[in-house]
Amino acid sequence: MNFSHEPDTKVKITGADRFLVDERLNKGVSPQDNTIEYNLVHNKENYKYVATQPDNLQYIPYNAAAGTLVRVNGGKKASFEYTGLKNSYYGTSRIAKAVYDVNTTDGADIYYVVEKDPTNGIYVIGPSTGKTSVDVTLKLYDEKKARQLSM
Repeated sequence: MNFSHEPDTKVKITGADRFLVDERLNKGVSPQDNTIEYNLVHNKENYKYVATQPDNLQYIPYNAAAGTLVRVNGGKKASFEYTGLKNSYYGTSRIAKAVYDVNTTDGADIYYVVEKDPTNGIYVIGPSTGKTSVDVTLKLYDEKKARQLSM
């Protein structure tokens, strides 16, 4: 399997209850600055969110990559569906769609950093109250029959 470098995808997010749209992000943050994540977890900074996925997701620097920040209410499942993959293959079949299904198993509200490139995965920003348990499933689909590929 070759699952790498897919920078031109579109992502559809279901199950999230808040999407980060804060204008302060447009002022520029360096990849070394983890202020947003730190403030979320430790300072409980209030950023501007909307309840439905905007047409243009805002991407913030996160660990030298870019991601958009969404919150999923505790105990609720969410899905991050990427389409438009061009460079990834499973054997001779091109991977056309990748879907991450996530579930917080301990009921805590969780922030996810969802990257534009699905091959980089997603990151969890847990609450400051301690450990959080999250189940993640990655499903890959081919381009011809839209069938799930077995891994």
